[in-house]
Amino acid sequence: MPQLILYALVGVAAWYGYKTIKKGMNNANDSIRKTEKKAAKKDGKALKPDPKTGVYKVTKMDKDKD
Repeated sequence: MPQLILYALVGVAAWYGYKTIKKGMNNANDSIRKTEKKAAKKDGKALKPDPKTGVYKVTKMDKDKD
């Protein structure tokens, strides 16, 4: 019976650690995306796909749009 309790505690700790790490990774990812958007707005350029050729080309972004 003590082994079952130990396994349950280890499982709960692993689940809690997984959730904590996942939350931290999502926060880091959001931060990176915000930084990339700011850099794109500052530069004023973006890559847009050409529907005819499928090749991405550099185009100027509108400053008013997000």
